[in-house]
Amino acid sequence: MGLKLSSDNTSVSAAKLALLGGWDKKIQIQARKVFQQAAEDILLEVELPDLSVFRCRDGEMWSRYVPQAGLPCRYTQGGKTLDEEELGAQGITEFATRAVAHLSKDCGAKWGIWLQVTFLIFPLCDEGMRSLSEDTADPAWPGIKLTEGQIPVLPTAGVDKAIMGGKKWGCPITPVLAPGAPWEAAPGPLGAKEVAGACGLLLNRGCIPEALSSIDNLQKRWESLLASPGKVQGRLAEKLWPTAGQDPPEQPTAKKGTGERLYKVGLGKS
Repeated sequence: MGLKLSSDNTSVSAAKLALLGGWDKKIQIQARKVFQQAAEDILLEVELPDLSVFRCRDGEMWSRYVPQAGLPCRYTQGGKTLDEEELGAQGITEFATRAVAHLSKDCGAKWGIWLQVTFLIFPLCDEGMRSLSEDTADPAWPGIKLTEGQIPVLPTAGVDKAIMGGKKWGCPITPVLAPGAPWEAAPGPLGAKEVAGACGLLLNRGCIPEALSSIDNLQKRWESLLASPGKVQGRLAEKLWPTAGQDPPEQPTAKKGTGERLYKVGLGKS
């Protein structure tokens, strides 16, 4: 979690989530879930060796659209990898992906703190998604679920027992500070309250995405949303970072759209 400091290093001016490392789960889905004309036995295999391709803007817990070229992938049929000509004959074009994160409903004293991350796939290229509608910038814009999982943020009360689902704690959130001026020029160090407040404010802006199971369901949902611009609505995460009793920093400022709505809803809840 990157925190950009003010020009005097005494406050946080922006916060950003950065996903690092690789996703070790094998991802394989039917191509027909994304492209209607594809044969039933065509499989899409996607690898996520470097999650940093899912870049989030300041103050957001969701990434921009990632083009197909940004991820290792292949289509197979009967064990054979299909070439571009064969893919075109099956109506398979470029896709885009996106990552959306929020605090997991499993967060608590018993299990520790976890981020739920959902990876969505879309039957259009990244440029096509952006040009489809302004609403596609909203983290609640529906897509097809590619995969999902949890990232452990903090250990449980007993570090030796920090295990959930067979996974040990291993991907903590660590604030990385980007000073706005040389440290020696600052009047004093940044207070822990400001760091905690900025991290908590960002974590409270997570949105539960609308993850559908097939292209048929997705098309019907898109048609409904495109007919009523501005009506896309997401669900706030079930668990929010405790902010009661704290004075959240004015920054990072919320942007227009769903992010602003989630920012306002999340304040003061725990």
